[in-house]
This record gives sequence, structure tokens and C-alpha cells, in this order.
Amino acid sequence: MPVIKQIDKSKIILKNGEELPYKMAMLIPPFEGTQVMQAGPKLVDEKGFVETDGPYKHITYKMFIAGQAVKVVPPFQANVTPFGMLKTGYPSDVTGKIN
Repeated sequence: MPVIKQIDKSKIILKNGEELPYKMAMLIPPFEGTQVMQAGPKLVDEKGFVETDGPYKHITYKMFIAGQAVKVVPPFQANVTPFGMLKTGYPSDVTGKIN
């Protein structure tokens, strides 16, 4: 995971010396999931996301339905700087319609 050393007006400087020029930047800390889910027996992956099937049921515990932090969508292209897809709230919308 890249570590930010400094943020200037037009570039972000990483600890490894790499410079990322920008006109507008939005920095969001990585998602870590909740402690209670991380403490459970294989409820989430190493990043705190629940691994689910199509209808958001846990892949092992079928009675467990995840409403928000489901398995991350893989990036659409490889990059030097790792990133994930933005969450749109769609899982919450779908879950609300199930009830």
C-alpha cells in the first residue's frame, strides 16, 4: 500500500519518491470492515469484505446475508497505484427492496 509523504498544490509525493500529479484529488482511507466481523470465523476476507454469491448470501454461511460490505469488485485495469471500484450504494438499495 503506498504511503503518502507530502501533498503539494499540484502533486502527491509518496514515501517511495513517486509523484502523482493532480488537478483535483480525493483521498479515501482503505476500507477495513468492522472488528466484530473480522473476529468471526472466516466471515470476511483479509480486507474486511464479505464474500457472497449472487443474492448477497455468504458463500459458506447461507443464512448470513450481507447488505453492504460485499466482496470488492476487481479493478478494470492494472495500475502501479492500487485502487478499488467505488461503492455506489447499490447493494443497500437491493437489500431494501428485498424486505
